Formats: sequence, structure tokens, C-alpha cells
Amino acid sequence: MGSKSGRDGDKAQALGLHTAYTANGTPYYTEAAMVIECKIMYAAPFDPQYFKSDAPKKMYANFPAGIHSMYIGEVVNAWKK
Repeated sequence: MGSKSGRDGDKAQALGLHTAYTANGTPYYTEAAMVIECKIMYAAPFDPQYFKSDAPKKMYANFPAGIHSMYIGEVVNAWKK
């Protein structure tokens, strides 16, 4: 799913995926072989001044959605088919 932008269409629908929700309200795809549910503990956008190579700088230079964020989470549930 990561090779195309979600701005251009519904990727889940195009792949025939079905959304369900955990008891905590977290969405997941019923077709997933494993689901890991996390509680967000920290979130922050990447800061370009800390990139250690030119690759991320080049990638984000013309990226209309902006800089990605990093998330740290606590695993609260996990399911495996």
C-alpha cells in the first residue's frame, strides 16, 4: 500500500480490505495476519536539521504533505490469526 498516495484514491477499497475496530476503537483490517494495537506515548515531526544524510532532505524537498512524524507507542493488545 505504501507505493501510492492515499490522496489519489482509497487504497484499502482498491485492495478489497475491510475495516473493523478494536474494543478501544482502533481501526484495523480484518484481512491482517497480525494486529498490534498501541497507545501513543510520544509524537513529533522529524526535524530536518538532524538528518544525517542528504537522502531525507532530497525526499522531503518536494513532498507536498510535509515532514513525517515519529511515534513511540506502548503495545496494549496484539492478535495473530
